[in-house]
This record gives sequence, structure tokens and C-alpha cells, in this order.
Amino acid sequence: MSVWTHIVGNIRLDDFSDLDGKEHKNRIDDIKDILGPILTFTNSHNVKEEDVKLPIGSEGSMKYSITDLLDIDEHATSSIFRWSIGFFGDLRSYTDLNEIEQWLSNITKEFEEKGLFIRDAVFEVEVECEGPHCIFYFDDDKEIFKKIYIREGKKNNE
Repeated sequence: MSVWTHIVGNIRLDDFSDLDGKEHKNRIDDIKDILGPILTFTNSHNVKEEDVKLPIGSEGSMKYSITDLLDIDEHATSSIFRWSIGFFGDLRSYTDLNEIEQWLSNITKEFEEKGLFIRDAVFEVEVECEGPHCIFYFDDDKEIFKKIYIREGKKNNE
């Protein structure tokens, strides 16, 4: 029997380096470079697993979708809030919460290196079959993700 890990999350990104919005589209490319390609069960012939930075189960990676504030409000160029990134996935044969925590830490650093800052973020991660169920949230005072267990689970890898 396969174990599935269900993930849903969101990151709100601010950009202090492009307050006039002139480099806006280049910044979206920066975000995509940091997150990397998405691997699905059907596109595995086009995407190499070693190029994927997202957590990967046996049938593909977590997915993401970027919402651009300027697509919603073209007059929002004076705002430092620029993007909301939705994450979701059902990862088959995947139970490693430590890897997810490390991935969150890595992308936080990569965003900061590009002048992008996480304002708010939350991820819910549940491993089926009595595995761990937790919430990762971003503590912007300390600029790190923290974890709260809803259920520690019998298959906790920690």
C-alpha cells in the first residue's frame, strides 16, 4: 500500500528592489528559477528529476502557481507586495518532513539573495496512514519556518 503525503501552502512575497515595477517580469523569472520545474507523471520525458528542486514523490513533484498582483491591479506598482505563490501536491511514497523543512529553509535563503522577502507563509502537510500531520509557518521576526504538529504520527521520521 502506498503512503501519500498531502501538501497545501501559500507564500506571500514582497519585493523592495523593484518599487517602480520596471523589472517586474524579470522578477517572476527569478521566482521560477528558485522554485524550479514541476515534475508530473505525464511530463517526466520533458523534465529531468535531478533538475527538480521541489519535494518529489514517486509520481511527481509538488506543484505551484504564481499569482501576480499586477495582473489583478495594474495600479499596484507602488506596493511592495507583489506575488502570492500557491503550492499543492499529493506525493506518493513520500514521508520526509525533514526534507520539506529543509526545502523551505533553502528557498527562504534563495528568495532573500534575490531581494525577495517572505511576508507571510503557511504550509499544511499530512502523511496518510497515521503519519505526522503538521503546519509549517513563517516567523518573519526570525525569518525562518517553524513547525507545529497537529498529530505526531506513528511514522515520524524525526
